Amino acid sequence: MHVIVFDPNSGGPIRKRRTGHRKSHTACITCRIRRVKCDEAKPECNRCQKYFGYASSTRCDGYISRPEPRSLRPLAAAATTRRPNASSGIAVPLGPAPIRFTDGRQAHYFRLFCEETALDLSSGYTVSFWTGIVLQACYKEPCLRKVVIAIAALTRVLKRGLTSTSECQGPNGDYSYAIKQYGTSLREIRAATLDGPRQIRTALIASILVYCFETFHGGGKLALSYAYNAVNLMNDWCTSIAKEETLLTHSSRPVSKSSSPKPSVVEDVLVDIVKGLDSYISWTDPGYSENPEVVDRMHLENHNPHGPMTFDSLDHARNVLGDICRRSSYYLGHADKSLLLSQRDGLLAELLDWDLAYASILEAASKNPHTFVPANVLQIHALCGIRGLREYESRGEKIPPELSTILDRCRSIVLYPHFKTIFVFDMGIIPPLFLLATRCHDVRICEEALQLLKRIIPRREGVWDAATCLKIGQQHLAKLRGDRSLEIDRLALEKKEEDTDPDMWQKSQLLALD
Repeated sequence: MHVIVFDPNSGGPIRKRRTGHRKSHTACITCRIRRVKCDEAKPECNRCQKYFGYASSTRCDGYISRPEPRSLRPLAAAATTRRPNASSGIAVPLGPAPIRFTDGRQAHYFRLFCEETALDLSSGYTVSFWTGIVLQACYKEPCLRKVVIAIAALTRVLKRGLTSTSECQGPNGDYSYAIKQYGTSLREIRAATLDGPRQIRTALIASILVYCFETFHGGGKLALSYAYNAVNLMNDWCTSIAKEETLLTHSSRPVSKSSSPKPSVVEDVLVDIVKGLDSYISWTDPGYSENPEVVDRMHLENHNPHGPMTFDSLDHARNVLGDICRRSSYYLGHADKSLLLSQRDGLLAELLDWDLAYASILEAASKNPHTFVPANVLQIHALCGIRGLREYESRGEKIPPELSTILDRCRSIVLYPHFKTIFVFDMGIIPPLFLLATRCHDVRICEEALQLLKRIIPRREGVWDAATCLKIGQQHLAKLRGDRSLEIDRLALEKKEEDTDPDMWQKSQLLALD
């Protein structure tokens, strides 16, 4: 039974207790963490398979082997078995001991993050990061817990559409509460990560969460600074690990692209997420690909040989595509185009091989409502990569076939019943639709792309905002038509744009997305 005790001084309502029931001791580990009913199927429960998706590499954690019965002895008073005193604040059991909050709103928003926001942010990809690693880190680090509370409060603002009302903006509104929690968390994060290398995991998670909050809030430029911070932290850490191994073994080896150099310290999925931020920076910042450290790192990337590829899961296919797109975005952003010409054929061959091998994964994943959207988004990103590389050899082509396919895939996602017009961490269909609306000279394709962008407002994918992309796309369409007095939809312009740099979108050469 979950117990939430409110501080009588907080003024919050008393939470009604659930009806008592016999607690199951045979549920799988994952269902016990999620606090949901387990069907106890073996070797993996059916509920976990539906939750993670059949095509995902993330699986049920299995069952705990029950030890032999022992004689019972009175246990010392423990935090997990005591009911908290009314004056001790809020206690929400999550693991071996309850999490204590200072007020009822903290408990409410943290529960909202656990039950809704974490799944929304994952976009069907990094579910284990948001529902596992982040929640475990929040249990250990109060500073991280306050960031996710702020994110959940801001999510509620977007879902309720209260950004311009007194209920939201007032001193007790969701928006004001989110900003307050966020400010407090930043001060605590600085103190918690002073010990550099020893706190690398906490620092990386904190950078990702702060990046998430800033992009959600509309602070694109500030969000980029935290993305830089996360990438630099990870690269410095990986370099130090490589140096340690060289000293111990007198030989060096390239760091695997799909795993952490020390998974016991920083998990693979956390490294993959930071690599995704590295991809984004590489084609957003024109000078990034000229950085000597970036050049050295790109040359050390593991290149997939030209040959048949095979994938065992959706996550595996995503990691391989991310590797190819990272290198593609680097070469496309490089000032020396002769370097691109020398590498283009190999990169294009890898993308075509990936597309061929991905067909079976896409077919299986498209049948599952939990993986339909992420599976088709990956296909779209691969097509955008192919289009970006082929652009240099087919400038005279009127309507490239990839663009029509991209539009069809985007339309199927927007019309899918389970598609949500909310904020998500990963980039999805907004960048491809923006590509169609601003780079294609076919009026029909531009118009359809803009219609889809308008339909998904207020969706935001990282720093990509549907309303902002719609505005820029409409300006491009006006030039195609020769219309200088284009009426821009007022609903689209009501969205906050104070930190958005329109030129950023024009610099994109390839949707190197993870």
